[in-house]
Amino acid sequence: MKVLIPVQDGVFGDAIIEMITNHKWPVDTQFKLFNVVEYTTYGEMIGEMHCCDSTQKVYAERETMAKELLDQYSRQIDFALPGAFVQQKIQCGIPKEMILDEAEAWGADMIVMGSHARKGLSRFLLGSVSMAVLSQAPCSVVIVKLPGQKPAAAGTRTEHETKVEAGVRASA
Repeated sequence: MKVLIPVQDGVFGDAIIEMITNHKWPVDTQFKLFNVVEYTTYGEMIGEMHCCDSTQKVYAERETMAKELLDQYSRQIDFALPGAFVQQKIQCGIPKEMILDEAEAWGADMIVMGSHARKGLSRFLLGSVSMAVLSQAPCSVVIVKLPGQKPAAAGTRTEHETKVEAGVRASA
């Protein structure tokens, strides 16, 4: 069995890894921790394509943070599931597209991912990665929510989203 585990941050990643490590998996299960360094603006996407130095520096920092997160989760899976095969992959791009492409290319049997639980206008404007993956994936999808998580009101931002946005502005 091949299980793709897209993680973007420690908040949702912790819940996903807890679910993974507490589940009974077949002995030959392969896990792929996957992080997409997301374009936060159209300008960043254009900047990366033209190799702008400041944009490249921001992405290098984001990739370093992603690598540290995936290393931490890899160790947790190795500890909880001795003998499990765990690999990691980091890519730049649009998360829902990259996750779907990776699931298909790798031949994933399952995707285990988190959800921000947005609804209404917020989900329409910001998009829903988990909804897109759920509806278009070539395999089964498990959506892990944070314990006690309730859907966010339309137009509101979670504490995590505010921190991420502040971090992005600070690194720009």
